Formats: sequence, structure tokens, C-alpha cells
Amino acid sequence: MLEAVSALMVIAGCIYLVANDGFENKDMLIGFLVNLLVCLLMFTSAYAPVQYIRFPVRISGRNIVKQYVMALRLMRIVNIFICLMLVFNALSINFPWANPAIGIAVTAMLLSIMVYYIFAIRNK
Repeated sequence: MLEAVSALMVIAGCIYLVANDGFENKDMLIGFLVNLLVCLLMFTSAYAPVQYIRFPVRISGRNIVKQYVMALRLMRIVNIFICLMLVFNALSINFPWANPAIGIAVTAMLLSIMVYYIFAIRNK
């Protein structure tokens, strides 16, 4: 559900860019393509096999399921915040209120990473 919301935010940001500026400005086109590429990479990272995930604690047969679920949730949450940052970055060109929103999204993302590490260490 949250991934669908973040995908809709990216699509809305792209529609906004195309509707207001079109592709007349080459920098806007490059920014548009970079936003789409980053979001596609982030959407696929949540489906990485378990052997490619670097866990902060030693994995055993007893805790692998819990650690894997927490790592996937973290990836999805970080994906949402990165998509928010990209949308607010595109909006900050015309709207000054979007600049503080980028900082809020970065702070929330870092806070979620810290909370993940706390829970991962608690549930070794």
C-alpha cells in the first residue's frame, strides 16, 4: 500500500513537471529521467534476495525471519522518503514551501534508519 502511494507521488511529480515546463528545458528532462531511474531502483531493492542484504547483527536460524522482515520494511520506508524528497525537489523550483519539506523527509528517513538499528539489535 505504501509503495503504491510513493509511486503515485512520483507519477504526480512527473506529471506536474511535464504540465508546467514540458521538456523544453534540457535540465528538467534530465531531472525527470533521474527521478524515474532512482525510484525504479528503490522499488526493486525491497525485493532483493536475503543473501544480498547486510544485516547489522549476526544472523542465525532463530532470528533470520524477524531480521529479514525488519530489513524489508526499512527498505520500503526509505523508498517512500526518497520518493518524497524527489517530488519536493521538483516542487521546490516553483514553490518555496517545498524546501523545508525536503529537510523533513531527510530527517524522517534518518530517524527510521536509527529506529531500525535499535530494533535489529534488540531482536538479535
